[in-house]
Amino acid sequence: MTRNLKRLMAEAGNLRPSMQLGLVKALLAESDRTDPCNEHAWGMEAQRRLAAMCSGRMRCYTFAQVFGKQTPPTR
Repeated sequence: MTRNLKRLMAEAGNLRPSMQLGLVKALLAESDRTDPCNEHAWGMEAQRRLAAMCSGRMRCYTFAQVFGKQTPPTR
């Protein structure tokens, strides 16, 4: 942990509980912001995977198959 982070943690520990909660909410809201570049990239990837699935170039598996509860079908 860096010196700055330790200092911030100590200062946050001295806040009233309601202010600590406000700080936590603000930090979480900041971390939930999405990057438009990432959103676009994931959208393009989803389209690529859907096209591959629809054309038969990609096999699809159920949750049970992926986690070993069933064997995947063979071609």
